Amino acid sequence: MNRFLWSCLAGAIVFSSCKKNVGTVSRLLVHNATLATADLSVIWNGASLTPTALAQGKTSGTVAEPYQLVPAGTNNIIMKSGGTVLLDKNIYGAPANFSLLVYDTSLSSATLNVAVLTDDLTLPDTTSLAKCRFIDCVPDTNVVDVILLNSVDTVSITGVGFIGANPTVSTLQTFGTLKSGTYSPFIYKTGTAFTAAPLFAGNNITLGPQQICTLVYSGKPGSTGADSLKLAAIFHPVN
Repeated sequence: MNRFLWSCLAGAIVFSSCKKNVGTVSRLLVHNATLATADLSVIWNGASLTPTALAQGKTSGTVAEPYQLVPAGTNNIIMKSGGTVLLDKNIYGAPANFSLLVYDTSLSSATLNVAVLTDDLTLPDTTSLAKCRFIDCVPDTNVVDVILLNSVDTVSITGVGFIGANPTVSTLQTFGTLKSGTYSPFIYKTGTAFTAAPLFAGNNITLGPQQICTLVYSGKPGSTGADSLKLAAIFHPVN
């Protein structure tokens, strides 16, 4: 049985036998939000998107440029851990910006999944604003509230659940706007008073004017190892 299930926005990336669209490209980033796959490699048409394997909580490329340019149209994608091939498929991608989130759907076993998000990198109308989205890839039963706190503003994202085996991609890929600045992130179980100890408290995140960012919450509650809880900030450059 294939260990991967793909969650795709209709018309964005779909399995296809179409001919390659010559002369156009897509921008593609990959984030490893898994619990057990500490060495994820991604190969697109024979070229590695990850020159070194992605550790848990890491993103392809660099902080300044996580996207890789790949041919649009029909291409072959391979994902593997070490020498084990996890996925080998031909897929069709329109010329656009995509984020591939690789994650587990269960805490108890390796049940990998991939969510394919189309990234709308339209800048906010107001130059003082930034755009941000929060995605929960922690496979537990908690519904969480996210608090982004700075000295002049507090942003609350409430009632966020684990994205699950069949996520609603159109909801996940939506960015919200907030004032630019440096924020301290705190994650609480929904219904918990914010004076209590949070489930997770991360490093400060600085969002500059008109920056676009995805926050990916991943890991295993209670673990202190490589699969411990973490919050990755992926910045999306507009090119």
